[in-house]
Amino acid sequence: MLDQIIISKTLLNSAGVNYICNSFEILKPGFIIQKEGKYAGTALPTFGGRKYLGGYSDHFPIGAKFRITNDKNKALSQLKIHSCLTNNKF
Repeated sequence: MLDQIIISKTLLNSAGVNYICNSFEILKPGFIIQKEGKYAGTALPTFGGRKYLGGYSDHFPIGAKFRITNDKNKALSQLKIHSCLTNNKF
């Protein structure tokens, strides 16, 4: 299962901020992975029912990469971003 990253119109239209196509990823730092038991390898949740487990979340976070550049090629980069986002099939 994959969460979503929502890119606001303001960010998308900002000069020099460009999404790197296909850079979405699930982040799995070792400190949030359950090490043992029935759920070994899954995200360490904060709660298990009403019991506080001290974890972080019931799922792994996701990330994406962005490139920050000068805005000389803004129109071209906007076209590339639009093409990347509209041609992905998830």
